[in-house]
Amino acid sequence: MNLTAATGRWATTRTAGATLGLRSPDFGRYGCALWTTLRHPYVDWRAWYSHHERRYSVSEVMLVRTLIHQAHKAGAETRLGDPRWLESAVVRLAPLRARTHRSAREAVAEVVGPAGEG
Repeated sequence: MNLTAATGRWATTRTAGATLGLRSPDFGRYGCALWTTLRHPYVDWRAWYSHHERRYSVSEVMLVRTLIHQAHKAGAETRLGDPRWLESAVVRLAPLRARTHRSAREAVAEVVGPAGEG
């Protein structure tokens, strides 16, 4: 499971997709998406999203990507579909401003916990 999110309006234009899209999937018209491979059958699934109230900060994007990655790594993907658990995670992570991948991993590890117990 992965997430792409543009942190600026220009990043979702066709021009950005043509010039920067080869280096990163976060650029271009389809730059904002959640995707995964479904197990039965093995099919790539992608949900594009847009029309945000405001642009996301780099810190917010880093935290949500880390949350998805660590939940998957801990075998706790189903928790992402639990509204109460997800709300609790967002409440704990929203005020944080992760400046590095390490600080994002440490903050999210406290929320997810070992083996998805968080």
